[in-house]
Amino acid sequence: KGLHLTANIFDGKLTLKQFRTANAAGMTVNVSGDIAGLKNAKGPIDPSFKNFKFNLRGKSLARLFSLTKITPPVSARQLGAVRLSGTLNGKPHVLNVTTDTAMLGGKFTLNGLVKPLTATPSVDGQFSANHPNMMKLFRRLGSTYRPAGRVKGGINLRGRIAGNAKLMAFSNLAGKAAGITLKGGAAIDLSRVRPVINANLKTSPIVIDDLLPATRTAYLDRQLREFEHALRSTLLVPASFSSASRKLTSPIAVFKVAAKSGAPWTSDPIDISFLKQFDGKIQLQSESLRFQKYLASSVSLASAVNNGVFDLQRLTGKAYGGDVKIDGRVIAGDKRNQYQSRFNIAGFDAGKLLSSLGTKGFRRGALDVVGEFRTLGRSTRDLVRELGGGGTISVRGLNISSAARRGSAFSGIAGLFLSLNQFGSTLTGGKTSSKSVDFRSSFRMAKGVARFEDMSLASGMGNGSAKGMVDLPNWRINVAGDIEMSQNILAQVLLRNSSKSPLLPFKISGRLDNPKVKLETAALTKGGIRLPGSIGKKLDKIRKKK
Repeated sequence: KGLHLTANIFDGKLTLKQFRTANAAGMTVNVSGDIAGLKNAKGPIDPSFKNFKFNLRGKSLARLFSLTKITPPVSARQLGAVRLSGTLNGKPHVLNVTTDTAMLGGKFTLNGLVKPLTATPSVDGQFSANHPNMMKLFRRLGSTYRPAGRVKGGINLRGRIAGNAKLMAFSNLAGKAAGITLKGGAAIDLSRVRPVINANLKTSPIVIDDLLPATRTAYLDRQLREFEHALRSTLLVPASFSSASRKLTSPIAVFKVAAKSGAPWTSDPIDISFLKQFDGKIQLQSESLRFQKYLASSVSLASAVNNGVFDLQRLTGKAYGGDVKIDGRVIAGDKRNQYQSRFNIAGFDAGKLLSSLGTKGFRRGALDVVGEFRTLGRSTRDLVRELGGGGTISVRGLNISSAARRGSAFSGIAGLFLSLNQFGSTLTGGKTSSKSVDFRSSFRMAKGVARFEDMSLASGMGNGSAKGMVDLPNWRINVAGDIEMSQNILAQVLLRNSSKSPLLPFKISGRLDNPKVKLETAALTKGGIRLPGSIGKKLDKIRKKK
């Protein structure tokens, strides 16, 4: 319909001054340029395009797909209105192509070589992709991906594209996607049993929560809450000198708290079968990664996936004022998944870390942790029951306030130091030293039970040691040790001619998040050490409260 043709042909060369149709299968077509090599007396013709320009416009490609019996991967309705313009130069089997395409609500350009007549058509050239709304683009492409957060911004990328329908590489990538600045390269190989995805990218800050699929994020949230519960609980009561909290007025009340504040682990299956669906190598450098409350900056990651095995070769970054290094392996099994990790945390601000978990009462403190863990299973409960490994942990200069008695799996250690300070304050009339404390210990883990023999403790009351265990599957703690009273305390409350440095035994036992902390204050008067009368009366009052 509306056909208009102006052309001439001479000596095997076709010159199209204008070829225009108002409606060809629903498309407006406008073509001009030269096609040479249409004459060859000795054999087949060898045509060649020269400055061959084309411009196609249409509201829909539906009629064109129907007439040509083409079944595209994206329907005509999804493609929407289309405008395709460009220039061709060269032989049909190796075309130098420049195109400018508008479809799917965005604009796309290509400038390079196209080989359309080979067994596997290929492309090699510079490209650009621009779309005002990345999520709308995904929906028009038929994707079911729905992010958990509000992903703003579109796509504005440029780079080089090289490959074919089975193997495609993107290099010199630069631009933005969903507000994230990207640089680097990526490739996908669809010729293998499993797709192979390789990427090496540098990015601006990324908020992982916003990008995760909404349904999977809900699952991850549940798993994360289980581990957070290991560090804090909203159902706890204060630990103190007394054998039970003043708020618990009956044995039934004690039982209810015990039942509600038990181990948080569930039997819900953890599905990591997606690791079996692709292979590849991923390298990432990001200014920062944020997941929930946790922020790491200067992140560098190197990883590989092969046949359901995820190797975290390197993960380094900065968080909470310190440095973190992690490597490990995850194996997606048919019946049980396996996990291995090695980690090195240096100089974390312990107070900030615990505060980010919702744990109150801890400030400052330099946290160092070195160790390795391994476990297997299908659920959080399985993983905790099979947890093995070991390492060392130390905290220097941790400040503990009375708020730390509540809501933390660290209630035992907090309760001990707070009880020591309370005890020292009682003896000295409030003249105890700083509430800052240090502790260090190595540990070995087997079947979810951490055992330690060399914990060292230091506070204003003195230095001490402890040994014991933390049973994660059963959510129990059992620790015993001694505090050697500091010379400062001895000078204030003991007879100055005493040659002995008394030990103050202590025990921490019970539920991990609500343990009983007991100071054996009677030990101070044993072994011939005598206290002044007023101090002895204070000790008697303390013991009567137990």
